[in-house]
Amino acid sequence: MNNRRDYSGEFINTCKGTVPLNKALDIVKYYPDEDIMLGLYAYAADHQDNYVLRTTRAAQKRLNQPYNPGPVASPNNLPRGRMDTEPEEEQAVGNVLDNDVAMKYWRLLQEYRFVDEKRQLLAETTRKQAMCIAEMFAEKLGLKAKWKTFEMFWNIKNLAQEKYDLQEKGLLPSRYKEMELIFSD
Repeated sequence: MNNRRDYSGEFINTCKGTVPLNKALDIVKYYPDEDIMLGLYAYAADHQDNYVLRTTRAAQKRLNQPYNPGPVASPNNLPRGRMDTEPEEEQAVGNVLDNDVAMKYWRLLQEYRFVDEKRQLLAETTRKQAMCIAEMFAEKLGLKAKWKTFEMFWNIKNLAQEKYDLQEKGLLPSRYKEMELIFSD
């Protein structure tokens, strides 16, 4: 028995943008894309939709990465597994963030007390601030993989989810004006 209802007109948010829900469900049946699965898990949690949850869990199993939602499944506690990355890719992240243009921004971020001398986030820097910094930084450097680049560099996960939450609530993080000032050249 197929419990799938008509999902036309419904969308999910992913790191790659907004995707029609019907299309996302079809994609994960054949190609378990992590970003789409994250969006589907968030949709299933928000709408208490068991069909979407079962379909996404099946795709997760095909990736051979078991998923345990824990006591509460919500967009804030969903895992975002990393695919295996090559060491060259991690070195490339460092190279992209080490050029002259990037160093100018790193110095300013350090002056404004967002990062330390090793360019790692300070304890008082929030995840939402980190997401805004990553987005503005990536725009200035022309990075295509902005979330992945900064997630690997800072060893944090789900920056794209912070962007989604920010859009949903419509509230800017504290010290946003300072971040704009840093990247306003």
